[in-house]
Parts: sequence; structure tokens; C-alpha cells
Amino acid sequence: AMGRALLGAEMAPFPAARYHFELPGSVQGFQMEAQVASAPASLRNVPGHSRQGTRSLAISFGPDSGTLRAGVYVFASPQQLEQPGYYMTLSSSLYPGHMIETEVELDAGAGADVEMALFVEVYPGQPGGEPGRYSSQVQTLAAGGRATLRWTVPQTAGLPVLRVGVEIHSNQDTSGTVHLDTLTWQG
Repeated sequence: AMGRALLGAEMAPFPAARYHFELPGSVQGFQMEAQVASAPASLRNVPGHSRQGTRSLAISFGPDSGTLRAGVYVFASPQQLEQPGYYMTLSSSLYPGHMIETEVELDAGAGADVEMALFVEVYPGQPGGEPGRYSSQVQTLAAGGRATLRWTVPQTAGLPVLRVGVEIHSNQDTSGTVHLDTLTWQG
């Protein structure tokens, strides 16, 4: 926006969301985590499937994917905090009580309906421990269907939120692509 203003160029409207995928190729730091390591899955920025813009994040999955998570870090991981060098002082940008909202669409060619949920991971309660995970109730998404998922982040015993994203729960024979349009929070 600053570059466009300096050049006197027309301002390009961007969705009013923390995470959108309007810049071609951008995945905004989202990464995939599959329950089954051998399951085919991918994450890419694609044209279409967006109400507020022109692009979306395509989360593709194949048969036997089980639970697939696509999320983005909003706080430093324990491993990053242990790196030598400068000491980091930081605050998470997502807290208990925030309302997370995302727009998703399941492609029409999906083999069957899938269940979707929002999730957050929180900092481990003990050094060397695993991050805790909280998930919203699942919502069924039909092939070709679109939904807005909303969820309030629960209390986390004072532990900061590390990561936020979406979970896709599919059955053994299902393959398809979920398009993530936007993800944001407020409150």
C-alpha cells in the first residue's frame, strides 16, 4: 500500500482479514501436518474460490489422510526460543477469548463430505513437553459447499497460543481440496 501511494497508483483492495491469499504464490506461513505421513497432501496458492478477493489457499488431500492440519505460527516455537543469539521478548497475537473466523470451501469434485474444525496449539506446559491442542466442534462440509467456521479460543491455563489453523477430517476413500479464503480473529 505504501509503494502504491508513493507512485500515485490506485490502491488495490485487500480482504479485511489477518490472513488472505491475494498475493500470488503466498501461503502466509501456513504449513501442513498430516496424521499419516505417507498420505498425499499439498498446500498452494491458487486463483479462485474467494468471496473477498481473487485467490485462496488450496489444501489438497488424498485417501487415507485421516486428520490433516494446516496452520500458521503466531508465536515463537520452543525450539526458536532456545536458539543462541539475541534473547527474544514477544507477545502472542491470539489469546483466549478471541473469536476466530475462517471461510472455507470444499471443491465440487471431492469424493465425499469432510468434517472441518478450527484448532489452536499452545506452548508446552513443561520444558521439553509437547504443545497442547484445542479444537472446535467439527462441522460437515459437503462437496461444492462453502462455510464460515467460528470459534472462541478457550482458556489455556495462561499458556500462549503457538499456532492456529484448520483441521480436515476425511474418511479412507476421500480425496479433494479445501480452499481457505481468509482466516482472522477479533475480540
